[in-house]
Amino acid sequence: MLLLALIAFVGLVLGVLLASLAKEELKAGKKYFVLLYKILLLLIIVYLLYLAEINIWLIGFVFGFVLAYFARNIYLFLGL
Repeated sequence: MLLLALIAFVGLVLGVLLASLAKEELKAGKKYFVLLYKILLLLIIVYLLYLAEINIWLIGFVFGFVLAYFARNIYLFLGL
C-alpha cells in the first residue's frame, strides 16, 4: 500500500515537472485534458458508489445528476 502511494506521488511530481517543461503542449491539448478529467471523475464516482453497496436507484439518481452536470445539451434528456 505504501508503494502504491509512493508511485502516485512520484507520478504527480513528474507530471508537474513535465507540464513546466512543455507549456505549448498544454495549450494544444487543453480540451482533451478537460474531457479526460471529466471521464475520470465520473469513473471514480461510479466506482465508489459501487463499493459502498448503495441501492441501485440511488446510483442511478446520482449518475443522472453527474450526467446533467457534464452534458449541458438539453436535447440529450428530451430524446430529440
